[in-house]
Amino acid sequence: MEQVLFSERQYFRQIWIWILMVFLTALMVWGLISQLILDKPIGNNPGPDWFLFLSLLLVLAIDVLLFSTYLEVKIYKKRIEYRFYPFISWKCLRWDEVEQAYVRKYRPIGEFGGWGIRIQPGRRSRALNVSGNIGLQLVMKNGAKLLIGTRNGNAMESALASTDGPYADVEWPGKEKD
Repeated sequence: MEQVLFSERQYFRQIWIWILMVFLTALMVWGLISQLILDKPIGNNPGPDWFLFLSLLLVLAIDVLLFSTYLEVKIYKKRIEYRFYPFISWKCLRWDEVEQAYVRKYRPIGEFGGWGIRIQPGRRSRALNVSGNIGLQLVMKNGAKLLIGTRNGNAMESALASTDGPYADVEWPGKEKD
């Protein structure tokens, strides 16, 4: 079995996401309790009880989905594997398919409109990121681009230097100098 040079799994654990989700869940629970148990309908034209219950289930499903979603990447000498669970299953790119590979700093909102699975169809560019602003930029031989976010750019950069891939020694902000 081939040795893994770099492995990372990242989850959505930003505090602002969880504050928002706790607030929405609490709001839905309060609405359900108010209308069903306390018999105090919400607003002048309250929605049916089944709608409140369905809304709570939807918010809880989003909570579970956010909590279980993760980005995973593994770098090997001859390939890179990644997945964005549960939306993208394992994908494998051989280094001979990649023209350039380097770790860089990027602007998640400015370049890709945020975090998650981001696609820029006109530019043939995709990003898979969960948090932060450092990622592995891959430029494929067919012109397509893929950016995979990481929380550990230095370790990823070291792993890339040990591969058979087209790793470019690019300077990036925050990179430790030798």
